[in-house]
Amino acid sequence: LICTHEEATVIEAISWFLASSPAAAAIKSKTQMRNMALRALSSCYHDEAELICRHCRRKLCEECWQAACATRKEEFDSMSVVDKIQALQQALDISEWQARALIRNSIP
Repeated sequence: LICTHEEATVIEAISWFLASSPAAAAIKSKTQMRNMALRALSSCYHDEAELICRHCRRKLCEECWQAACATRKEEFDSMSVVDKIQALQQALDISEWQARALIRNSIP
């Protein structure tokens, strides 16, 4: 749950595109803007990549969507132990000792 992909909308992808390319604001056609924004996203390179992750900002196919999101995993790995425990408690609805056990027994 903590490191899963989270679906973004096309509108979000367009806003990322506009933020990264200010000249894109001059594009008048909504269809052209949408297509350019979607092409600007990196993808898993499978033909059916249509899902957009709001964290790693990539287009993914259903199979790749099931794998962990590298960006969210890096964010979790960089948290302090206390923050990790709290995140696990909230995400999994478990007690503190269970969260500590998960962290202690997880594979690095």
